[in-house]
Amino acid sequence: MSQMESFYVVKSTKEKDEKLGEIDAPSLSKASNAFHLWLHENRNKVKDEDVFYIFSMKHPLQFDENNRMIEPKGKMRTIVSL
Repeated sequence: MSQMESFYVVKSTKEKDEKLGEIDAPSLSKASNAFHLWLHENRNKVKDEDVFYIFSMKHPLQFDENNRMIEPKGKMRTIVSL
């Protein structure tokens, strides 16, 4: 059985970026799949222009003074909610 890893989910809007939550999954691909399911089930909570980023919690989540995420090291998935 694969070891679980923790992933950040960050929501990006025109105004700011913010931590939306965390996902535990065995891989980035599985975390992305789990988020796609959440996105489908919560469609009414998401705007079409929202963008989501998923990346490992092995690297710190950081924001600049304008509340924009500083791109983390390592692999990241980008999900557009069109």
